[in-house]
Amino acid sequence: MFYYVYDKTNWNQTFSSIKNVNIAWLSFAIVWLISSHVIRAIRWNMLTKPSGYDLNIRRSFYAVMIGYIVNTATSRGGEIARCATASKSEKAPVDFLIGTVITERIVDMLIMVSLCFLCLAAQYQYIWDFVDTYIIGKITLLMPMWLASLLFIAAIAGLTWFLKSPKVKSQDEDGIIQRLIKGVSSIFTLKNPWLFILYSLLIWVGYWMGVYGTLQALELTEHLHFWASLSTLLFSAVGIAIPLPAGAGVWAAISFGLTTVYKVPTEHAETFGIFNLAVSNILVISLGGLSALLWWIELQKIEKENG
Repeated sequence: MFYYVYDKTNWNQTFSSIKNVNIAWLSFAIVWLISSHVIRAIRWNMLTKPSGYDLNIRRSFYAVMIGYIVNTATSRGGEIARCATASKSEKAPVDFLIGTVITERIVDMLIMVSLCFLCLAAQYQYIWDFVDTYIIGKITLLMPMWLASLLFIAAIAGLTWFLKSPKVKSQDEDGIIQRLIKGVSSIFTLKNPWLFILYSLLIWVGYWMGVYGTLQALELTEHLHFWASLSTLLFSAVGIAIPLPAGAGVWAAISFGLTTVYKVPTEHAETFGIFNLAVSNILVISLGGLSALLWWIELQKIEKENG
């Protein structure tokens, strides 16, 4: 995939664009992206605290960034690494933490769907044909919507029935399954659910502003308006779902979306795609590497204090 990216990218134009990057807008984007990661760590603690696991916010942030850096290398596995890291320093069960991360992902998915509707309402004339052709059309081709919904509801109902069955409970009263369920259901024990919703929205606002800042930082894409950055964020969210390391799928999704929806010249769209990918990966690798080092230093200190 990266060979394809390399082969399709106009590197002379890319380097020229980066050389003329607007530092103020790039700094704006980076500040918002880092703020989103910090808020994610704070929100995570809100899910674990009611169950008696009050995570240290600083080390939670380190764990979040370590998870991102693992995702950069593997595309998947970062959430497990994040939970394992926090478990070692915070003494919380890994399976419980995995359950809370599953809850986070469900909430994030709901917010992303809401943003899709907001984007569709604000830019109907731009993106309806894209949604109809490349999303609704594909789903209809593969499977009728009502059948897909029925299968999804049946799967959720079946899993819930299995996990709550007396046999499973009796065999696993305080085991992996019950701790996982406890983590998933942690959202129902929140002391301040409205604050949790606010944090969840702010995470995505941070992503949105990050994309807007990177669009404005390049002369090639500075003409794209505020709402176009929301569409670009949704393109990148689709790209993240493609299981390729270092976000290579994000490059493809952003380039395709900008060209198809906003008629950005292909070379310009590909240049922005590689620029956005580079900014994201450099930020994650540098901040994640520093977080891993600081987390290790703190872990040594904790172990020394505990003898």
